Amino acid sequence: MCAARIVPLLLSLITGLSVVAAGQNLPAPQVSPARRFQFTPPAGTAWTVQGTVDGRTWTDLAGPFFAVDKMEDQLQPAGAERNYRLLYIDPASVGFAPVSVGGQTLIAEHQGKARHIVFMDATSGILRLGDTHARSFTATWTKTAPNKAEAILTGADGSFTILKVEFIAPGLGHWGMEDIPSIEAAALVKVPIDCGSFALISGLASRSGSGTVVPSDLSGRRLVLNESGVISLLEFTGADRVSVKKIGGAVLPGTYDYDPEDRIRGHLALNLPGSAREGFRLEMQTPSTGKMVSTTATAGRSPLRSGTFTLPNRPEPLLNALCPPTGIAGLTYVLADSVPCTMTFYANGEGVQRKGGSGITRVTHFRYLYSRTGGEGADIAVTFPGANGDLVDNYELDFDNDCSGDYRRTSYAGGNSVDQRNSTFRPAPPNGLNR
Repeated sequence: MCAARIVPLLLSLITGLSVVAAGQNLPAPQVSPARRFQFTPPAGTAWTVQGTVDGRTWTDLAGPFFAVDKMEDQLQPAGAERNYRLLYIDPASVGFAPVSVGGQTLIAEHQGKARHIVFMDATSGILRLGDTHARSFTATWTKTAPNKAEAILTGADGSFTILKVEFIAPGLGHWGMEDIPSIEAAALVKVPIDCGSFALISGLASRSGSGTVVPSDLSGRRLVLNESGVISLLEFTGADRVSVKKIGGAVLPGTYDYDPEDRIRGHLALNLPGSAREGFRLEMQTPSTGKMVSTTATAGRSPLRSGTFTLPNRPEPLLNALCPPTGIAGLTYVLADSVPCTMTFYANGEGVQRKGGSGITRVTHFRYLYSRTGGEGADIAVTFPGANGDLVDNYELDFDNDCSGDYRRTSYAGGNSVDQRNSTFRPAPPNGLNR
């Protein structure tokens, strides 16, 4: 936690004004005294306005206010306070929205499918729109309110995309995204065109079709339901207990029944106070998203409710404690490719790729994010800053007990999928030479 800091506050007091409705037999509206607070918080900070009557006891009057690169200008009802101050608070201590998302992936559900916004570090990442499109971006994540944040994703091609998120619980909530012509245009976007529910997870999200499986049970799981923009959080707190919460609403406790139907479908029934029992069919579309359709019909009418959902998947337990490794910083792997290829991974999220043969080696620097995905699997997302064009590689690795194995690489250029390769890899020998 950061220590409290006090800074001066510019304050003007707007006193009561006399209002006369001249020439009309109308009562004059009531005009109340007000206080006006103006200040510009430094980037990455949050503040609460406090006031005191006696100079000894301070009380919160407004806030918290989060730095959004502009002056705060707030009107508050006048009170008995004689002096005012700004008290610094730790932005991370207020609300669900994180201050930083480096090393995390935002799984953005869109019409039941998933978009992956991979934040490789604090300023760079990859935007994946399905299996055939991935492009790199630079961005700065800004917490704008206790439960809200936004970022402008600047593509290598000069494109701009505004991302706005609102959290309903830690790691879960509602997202909105829209392409914009310039950074300045972001201020004009109040409600982005594309939207849905999201889950923010550590590391990379599984994209493998084999991971698209409906849960065997829901106990301990959290599901975000999106019904035409109305977001609900379902928390399954036991074998038959559930709580339902909407953004800005109270928590409603109830009970549920759940039965898997097949590999990707399951039946869910909710029993909530004041509502008739309602059944739903869950259908997974990706490892973490799907569609939810009401199976309850009345008086011969079709089902009344439907929506899409985000249900973060749980990776399979690891089969080997050493392979895949917890991290790959400091390791080098030899990949069987069209030409000899080695990849060396450093601790700062950067690495070097060496490709070539017959005395000619091409050296390319890259950035990466590595994540174990469960079982024998791991993923690596790679970008090549400074390369000719926007290049992105995604590796899906299957490890054997000796930490060698098979890989599947999907390569993207200019945002589009341009190549796929299935081959093998192995750790480089300790002396760094190929065997």
